[in-house]
Amino acid sequence: MVLSTNAPKSNADRLRERLAASAATRAAYEQPLEGIVHYKTLVAKTIEGHNRIKRFWREFVEQHPNAATIASEIVPGSEIPPLGESRTMQGPSYY
Repeated sequence: MVLSTNAPKSNADRLRERLAASAATRAAYEQPLEGIVHYKTLVAKTIEGHNRIKRFWREFVEQHPNAATIASEIVPGSEIPPLGESRTMQGPSYY
């Protein structure tokens, strides 16, 4: 079943048509991107997940015998206690 008698257009052809049809689109497309920072916005579900992990870590540190030597916030590159110490502790309620 043929829906169109025209030959299919490539993405490059469609882009060329859009740029030719609108001066604003052409100006935005040709604008240099050096020095422009595009910040990523996290969705609410991602932020909730991060907060949940932070809560788990705080609960873990509060009940750990060496709590004074462990950072209360997650710090990239910091050492974590050995796994053997973690297994002997009774875990917090996660749910």
